[in-house]
Amino acid sequence: MKTLDKKLALSRFLIYGVLAAKKDTRTLVFFSGGKDSLVMTDIICTVVDEENLRCPDFVVGDPFPFDETVKYIERIMDDYGVKNYTFWHELIKDADEVNEEWVSKNRFECCKRYKIDMMKDIIRSKDYEVVFVGIRADEHPSRSGAGYIRIEQDPVHVRVHPLFEWTLRDVWEYIVANKLEVNPLYYRGYMSIGCRYCTFKNAPEFNDVTEIFDYVVRGINERSGRAQDKEEIMDRLRALGYF
Repeated sequence: MKTLDKKLALSRFLIYGVLAAKKDTRTLVFFSGGKDSLVMTDIICTVVDEENLRCPDFVVGDPFPFDETVKYIERIMDDYGVKNYTFWHELIKDADEVNEEWVSKNRFECCKRYKIDMMKDIIRSKDYEVVFVGIRADEHPSRSGAGYIRIEQDPVHVRVHPLFEWTLRDVWEYIVANKLEVNPLYYRGYMSIGCRYCTFKNAPEFNDVTEIFDYVVRGINERSGRAQDKEEIMDRLRALGYF
């Protein structure tokens, strides 16, 4: 089993290799405001600064984010000096019907319309050739076969998963070691953060990230705080292009 240092070295090598090879093309990072995409963003921005590479564009947040997530992302983008970012929810033109009740009855349609279809439109909008996503193999069975790099056909692009082999413990260990600012929702007991209609508390409240790390190392199901009927259709969503 690889140590965290070796996983980090591989992630950095992958990010550098892709950005250096694609320096004349448009690249994109999806940053949700959660822990995994935070770590990925930290590594990407570090490599960009150290190697004087072009910073990718960022699409941030979720289709229906928590207010706390939006404010948090604004701070993080400012801290990293990222100027070229767009909030996902600001790209939605018509979602008057979307509320908690509608989503609870239409999770597949909601994810397809506002996540999958919009993600494809975002990639097509500027002909992005490379897209970075912070998924991990151990996070959900449907993601275990994604690999570090895969070619997506609709639309055609290279999807890069720099944290593919990282574990939940690795992610929080990196956050603690590098003193990264996390989404305040984690302190309130949300262990996996997404859209506000599909995300629920599934842990006690915490005072700092070391308490979260201590909680994580005991062994938890981080996605027990996601709508479980959505979790059950992840294979269908992934087949359509979901992260």
